[in-house]
Amino acid sequence: HKNLKTYINKAIEYNYLEIIQNPYKSFKVKTVPTERIFLDLDELTQLELLDIQDDNKRMIRDFFLFCSWTGLRYSDARKLKLANFNEDSNGYTLSFTAEKTSKPHRLNLSKLFQGKPEALIKQYIDKYEDFYIDNLLPNRYIFFGLSNQYINREIKEIVQPLKVRQIVKDKISCHVARHTFGTIMAGKIQLHILQKLMQHSKIKETMIYVHLNSKMMDDELDKVIW
Repeated sequence: HKNLKTYINKAIEYNYLEIIQNPYKSFKVKTVPTERIFLDLDELTQLELLDIQDDNKRMIRDFFLFCSWTGLRYSDARKLKLANFNEDSNGYTLSFTAEKTSKPHRLNLSKLFQGKPEALIKQYIDKYEDFYIDNLLPNRYIFFGLSNQYINREIKEIVQPLKVRQIVKDKISCHVARHTFGTIMAGKIQLHILQKLMQHSKIKETMIYVHLNSKMMDDELDKVIW
């Protein structure tokens, strides 16, 4: 319905269709609430500490961690290059234009999750610097341009040995990393700051993570033996 309405509105804009003929004029699309999967801090730490020998799988894990620590969408994280990072006295700053919103976004990586995303990027720059600045193929992607499908398939396999909830093992994907960031940060910073970090245009989108964080705390309290 969302896609169809876009084309109908375009047809109206170009005078192919009269406004009065818009089939959505008296029809409201019912939305169905979806379950947002996320890792709690303990589950995220387990993934971080997991010893992975295979370089490809380690990069997939690190990509997921980086998105979990920064809140980046897959579409933005996969295209990051050396040029997106700037190092100064305050540490590493990440700057890019978000693909979805076409708006500039800036993050101080040393301020997030005790500087873990900064440390991760430093590791990759130190290890693959020659690859990133190859004169024949300049501006290569930090995470080698991993495909969404490949990451989603492999990350499910990576988390299987961990002591995480079954729903995480079954449904983990790239976007779960973004949900993880939003849910954890909702319990640590003010709502309007989280909105900016998540690049939400509407505050109600950000409120979803506040509710998820509250539910997570309630679930943990239910486990306490008083």
